Amino acid sequence: HGEAISLGVRAALYLSEKRADLPPTDTARLLHLHKHWGLPLILELDLRSDAIMTALARDKKFTAGGIRFVLLRQLGEAFVSDEVTEQDLIEAIEHVRTPM
Repeated sequence: HGEAISLGVRAALYLSEKRADLPPTDTARLLHLHKHWGLPLILELDLRSDAIMTALARDKKFTAGGIRFVLLRQLGEAFVSDEVTEQDLIEAIEHVRTPM
């Protein structure tokens, strides 16, 4: 479960850069901490994006209007967004698959 959370944080940081203009330097700082703590940052399991989406659809983050994500505008400034689209999430999953 903790590994999934770590990968979800990387996805949320990607979405924060895309949707909330989080500075890449803030993303780099947080990912550096994850590396330092030995947390996974790359999705290495051979799971199709649609299978991940099906599993996520049962999560509380999915609402009738969209996908709820906590995003960052900058370090220390988080907000809840319902504007993350399914396409955004697929892109974030693919991003988490890529080596850093």
